[in-house]
Amino acid sequence: MKNLKKQIGMVAVTILLASCGGKTIVVYDRTLEQMVEQTRQEGRERFIIVMSSPDCPPCADYVENMRHKTNKQSFGKAIVNVVDASLPENKWISHWLCSSAFPTTVVFSADGKLEAVISGSTGAAMECIGKTMKGDSKCADYLYQKHYPVNGNHIALLNELLECKKGIDKGEDMSETLDRIMQRTNYPYPTYLKALNEDKQGRRDEAVLHAQKMLEYDKIYYYYVYDDLYRQTKYIINPDYTPQEDGMLVMAEEIILDECKVGEPRRVAIRVENTGKFPTWIRDINTSCTCVELLSPKQHRLEPGESIDVDVEFTGENKGEVYREVMFFSNSSEPLKRVALRAKVV
Repeated sequence: MKNLKKQIGMVAVTILLASCGGKTIVVYDRTLEQMVEQTRQEGRERFIIVMSSPDCPPCADYVENMRHKTNKQSFGKAIVNVVDASLPENKWISHWLCSSAFPTTVVFSADGKLEAVISGSTGAAMECIGKTMKGDSKCADYLYQKHYPVNGNHIALLNELLECKKGIDKGEDMSETLDRIMQRTNYPYPTYLKALNEDKQGRRDEAVLHAQKMLEYDKIYYYYVYDDLYRQTKYIINPDYTPQEDGMLVMAEEIILDECKVGEPRRVAIRVENTGKFPTWIRDINTSCTCVELLSPKQHRLEPGESIDVDVEFTGENKGEVYREVMFFSNSSEPLKRVALRAKVV
């Protein structure tokens, strides 16, 4: 989030943006409870959470443009909380929405009820936020891709899920509510919450049953959003679990490419090793941009102690600093591993 703040050019953590209806307050990385309390203290009608990332240039521009491209009279009634979704304490938002799209704007009522989920940083997205702030729910899910089936209103479903999360955090038994939710939808987060709830309530058999079901979700997108929850689920099944019990993929977290020329391909070898006790199956390898081409096969089987080089080729399209990712999906202790490629293109 430090990078994001620098990009926006903010010195203080809280900024006051002038508007016709008062001042829009922008804060960073506040909890949901803190936002509800601050909204009450400020006498505002709503608050907004912008799900962001330090490596998302549009996110920085999006927050900055709020003072120029939004209905200022409406925005003067809200507090904007910009959260770094890569931080452990903020990942629950991506889990809850089943989304990795940045920026995503979530509008809440003053008492913390979800009213809208709006994806993207376009002018149309800004207009939808302004309409929602006026109580218009016609574009309450603008460009929000629901990566889960739902029977009924998904905003209501997400509100119920949010109440379950808050209840479990407080030690309350949310089993019956989760059972009703799971009759209407089927994706990892409700199943994980069910396993966690049963574990906290001491119902081990039910906890293990739902934890095992959680591990059966094998869509690549789910690995991307819920990689940390897949790991935590294994500890519900076996509190003495260690990552060495599975295959363990080890690779560089970041590769720096200096002095890349525009349009000139740069080949990179990523060394991948299985340091675990069991074979590991790399089921897919993806890149975050067409400027990074995978040259090696997408699938590999690695025996314990075996290593391979995965070759990719980066081609800079424009001058400047570039951040891209190569993502490995596997049955290892970490279903998703990312390698960052940082390049200076001249």
